[in-house]
Parts: sequence; structure tokens; C-alpha cells
Amino acid sequence: MGLLRDVDFNQTRENAKDTLANYRRLQRITGRSKIDIKSPIITDMPKSPSHGNKTEDALLQHINAEGELNAIVAGLMSLPLTSRAVLYYSFCDKERYSTTLFVIKSGGRMI
Repeated sequence: MGLLRDVDFNQTRENAKDTLANYRRLQRITGRSKIDIKSPIITDMPKSPSHGNKTEDALLQHINAEGELNAIVAGLMSLPLTSRAVLYYSFCDKERYSTTLFVIKSGGRMI
């Protein structure tokens, strides 16, 4: 019995896919304005009291997304160039690439 548990490579791979799949969503969140200015709407309709602060929630979501995005980029930068390129073009680029697209662009041969 060792001090550390054995690494479950399949579960680690699935966790990495889930994290990288969130990259584009995190980019959209961080691309938004940190503070959205809205005009107040004046109406004579009754309104229930709102609980919470939407501006604060949006700012916290932006900060959390920015931190997670930076962590993903730091993880990608620690990889060798080939692995980084494959993961970047698979999960992070605005265009969605697949191995089929790479085969077509390379003239039918796998690169």
C-alpha cells in the first residue's frame, strides 16, 4: 500500500475532455463586458422583491471564468508543441476541427 493512489488514466482523460470542452464557453463569458449597464424599466405593475445582486453574480462569473481559462492555457503551454497543437485545434480554436478535416486537407493521407 503506497502513499498515493494509482492513477486512473481513463478517468483523467475524461476529466481533461470535460474541462477542455468548456474552453469556448469560458471564452464567451470572458469576452462579455464586466459590467452591463441597463436602463431601469418603469412600470406600474407590482413587482416581487428580488433577492441577490445580479451585477455581483455576473462579475463573479466573469472572474471565475477568467481564472479557469488561464489555468487551461497554462496547462496547454506546459505540453509539447505537437500535443498542444492537437488539443488547441480540437477544443480551443473558434473553428471545430476533426481528424476527418485533417485527412481531407492533407490529400487523403493521415498527418
